[in-house]
Amino acid sequence: MTDPAGWHQIQHPSSLRYSACKLLLAFLLIFVAVLTPLSWWPLWGCLFLVEVGLLIHNPPKLRFWWTRFPYFLFFMISVSVAIPLSQHFQAGWERGMTIFMRGMLAFLATTWLSLVISPLNLIEVLRRAKFPRFLVESLAFMLRYLSLLSTERETLLQARDSRTFNQPGLVSSWKSSAYILAAVLLRALTRAERIYLAMKARGWRGDPS
Repeated sequence: MTDPAGWHQIQHPSSLRYSACKLLLAFLLIFVAVLTPLSWWPLWGCLFLVEVGLLIHNPPKLRFWWTRFPYFLFFMISVSVAIPLSQHFQAGWERGMTIFMRGMLAFLATTWLSLVISPLNLIEVLRRAKFPRFLVESLAFMLRYLSLLSTERETLLQARDSRTFNQPGLVSSWKSSAYILAAVLLRALTRAERIYLAMKARGWRGDPS
């Protein structure tokens, strides 16, 4: 049985060291992007080329670029345009472009990191680096059950498609997607409550290990 999420990989010391270096590199790329002014365009170009090279060496699935990336791109464009829009398009363009560039570089860095480090190694590296315990626990639970939410969503989408004989329009598709999102959220809350009560019954006191 395969384990695409990497939750059952053995954590060798060398693997943890490599994971720590990868995490440090991703943090460094994001940190430099956040501190770089828009006028330093050569540094922006270097950061972009480095991240593109990393993604070429460890490419995500092609499906990622036309299913998830457009949503993030739309979000970043909306946020960037909202700043000059609030000033009647007379100012704010530089600030909006800076937010767009920083957001895109941070997105590419985190995308690469998610491809080269397993969830277990990420949690263990953060734990050994003395990150806040609550942050590590929250991230561990989120990564552990993220695939489960995706499975619930796929199940609801399949159920919707099996009950639809005609191709739905754009408005109908959006409405049904909103219903599915609400159903997934309710199922997630219910499942989270059950899991929390079960863990408390087994003596869990907040230690993710």
